[in-house]
Amino acid sequence: MDKRGQFFLIASLIIVTLLLSIGAVYNYATVQKEDTQVYDLSKELGYEGASVIDSGVYNSQQGSTSDYLNGLIGNYSASFPNSDFLAVYGNSTNLILFNASNKCTGSASLGSTGISICTSILRNNSISSVGNNVIVPLGEINYTFTLQAGQNFYIVIRKEGSGGTYIAKT
Repeated sequence: MDKRGQFFLIASLIIVTLLLSIGAVYNYATVQKEDTQVYDLSKELGYEGASVIDSGVYNSQQGSTSDYLNGLIGNYSASFPNSDFLAVYGNSTNLILFNASNKCTGSASLGSTGISICTSILRNNSISSVGNNVIVPLGEINYTFTLQAGQNFYIVIRKEGSGGTYIAKT
């Protein structure tokens, strides 16, 4: 039997396999992980805000409800300095916009250790609605919320990080 033909057949298969593996191009995309802290934070703040509103409605303390929400937004803003918070509270006749943003004004260092000096800016504005829709501007983007019957509470959280800007809307 002539084994020379089998040798050349196996050798050619090995050479073709090597050429195909060298010539293959692997395409892949790197996708950065989303910052899930922003989405978890929006759910947590939505739950806390709804509890404050329920307590205010149950105890008939409408005036102090906005003060409690103001404090709640301020506390979250101080706890998460890389995030901006925007909350809309009210009904179809009276809407209040809570806007808490952090602004870093400088830094201080001693030797090799340094800290950023950031201040939390908390603003309350009355806004008006157009029909059943509320349009809230946040930077260059406008967010639209549909008003429901009764008290409404909507939240937008924006966090800027090294991976980009993450926005959660509740």
